[in-house]
Amino acid sequence: MDKGETETVTYIVVQYSRYLAFKCGDINRAVETMNQAITKCSGSKTLYLSYVNFMKHQEGGAVTDVYGKIVAIFEKAIESSNLAIDDKREVARFYLEYLQEYCQNVSYLRATEANLKHKNLISTGKVIKSQPK
Repeated sequence: MDKGETETVTYIVVQYSRYLAFKCGDINRAVETMNQAITKCSGSKTLYLSYVNFMKHQEGGAVTDVYGKIVAIFEKAIESSNLAIDDKREVARFYLEYLQEYCQNVSYLRATEANLKHKNLISTGKVIKSQPK
């Protein structure tokens, strides 16, 4: 799929998923649609970040373990996507920021930061907050 097609599919999928979730109340189908899309358009940073944003809006709703699902989306973007290296770096930065705010396990946060540094996806000068929420 070329860049133009990927951008079009990303836009349509995000809008359709939001419609399914927020207008039709069919969150499971919306999540399924997003999962199918990242399988087909694994080179779209916008799609991964939109999916994360979409999931953040599900907190406290019908979706269980939103935190775990968001971590899985970030991990998939970093580990098994076709994203360009600069896009992976940007996703990694957002991932680390997300963990700094929501991660309950400081050891996991530090291990993830070390892993991202090892993969050269974040700079070594990044400082983690000492007390995640």
